[in-house]
Amino acid sequence: MNLKPRIYLAGPGVFRADAKQYGADLKRLAKSFGMEGLWPLDASINDIREANGLPRIENGERILAPVNNARLIYNANIAMLETCDGVIADISPFRGPSLDPGTAFEIGYAIHAGKPVFAWSEDHRNYLDRIKSIYSLAFPGFYDINTREHR
Repeated sequence: MNLKPRIYLAGPGVFRADAKQYGADLKRLAKSFGMEGLWPLDASINDIREANGLPRIENGERILAPVNNARLIYNANIAMLETCDGVIADISPFRGPSLDPGTAFEIGYAIHAGKPVFAWSEDHRNYLDRIKSIYSLAFPGFYDINTREHR
């Protein structure tokens, strides 16, 4: 019997160039706190395909359209979320001022399933300040709603 809580490690880290190593580091950190970390990339696309009775992808060949592979990855991640005891999510801004939309979905799915969710971010600014920093760069005459002045 495994008494360690199984924790799904959600976040945009799966898109990093060093995603496998980053996931391994997060799993080690979870282990140091007595938890078993579940990293979305633990199963390769071929592991997922084989579990669904589909042939392996060899040498970069494309057997299914990317949307079909996305469905398999979705199913594998949902299965992992179903078996976890909770979620720790990186909600750092991803490709803009907001969290990764996939992470937002995973958080919502876990909450709906009654699992505890804990979140962290590398960016400690509030959302309005993140928006301001992006739009003041893109639009030099950005209107500041706090001071009611143009910057």
